[in-house]
Amino acid sequence: MMISFLTYDEDRAELVSIRKQVKDLAGKLSEEDWDIREFFKLPEFQEYINKEPLADVMCYDVTGKQGLEYLEQIRAKYREALLMVVADTGVSPMRYLRPAIAPASLLLRPADEKQIREVLAETLKSFLERFESRDMAESFVIETREGKQYIPYSQIYYLEAREKKIFVRILDQEIGFYETMENLEQNLPSEFIRCHRSYIINGKKIDKVMLSQNMVTLTGGLAVPLSRSYKKSLKDYKI
Repeated sequence: MMISFLTYDEDRAELVSIRKQVKDLAGKLSEEDWDIREFFKLPEFQEYINKEPLADVMCYDVTGKQGLEYLEQIRAKYREALLMVVADTGVSPMRYLRPAIAPASLLLRPADEKQIREVLAETLKSFLERFESRDMAESFVIETREGKQYIPYSQIYYLEAREKKIFVRILDQEIGFYETMENLEQNLPSEFIRCHRSYIINGKKIDKVMLSQNMVTLTGGLAVPLSRSYKKSLKDYKI
């Protein structure tokens, strides 16, 4: 299992400290693999997030210009991610302690190395406890030799049968596993629609259904084929 930890922090020394502590704590608290990424500038973080990567835990600095406004956009896409907010007394708690942002923990500046470690340890322990007893109602689970991979249904664009495997497509990444399309069709939530013998799409990601061209375009610039035998189930989406 790969756990993703993202940090955006405009204090470079603090960013370095967070990375160091997360690496150390992750190794001590779990046996999972961790993908740890950090960003010093908001545009770089935005460019990465626009690719819709998987994100389990986020550490986010709300003190920068437009930081809070962008955080609201992120939370709309990543409701399942555990959020640790970095703030100072110059930002009113009323601006980030809201349901739309829903932080799980807070690092309040000025903070020394010990305080950073304590808050991170509490955050990671909380995530791992939730991970072990995870409610799977909102996530798709892939089981591999490396362990379980959890993917929020809201981030899935389509599932494709290829090369004797199934590939889950999020915007900028594919994850392969072994399963049958028939089992998936029966067990996926109702918004997932079979459009081809090799494709099941997320109906909430549909942009256009082009019946005459035998194609479905999805948000994010993706497109999948539409076969004749499945056109009837997608006529309601015709634009």
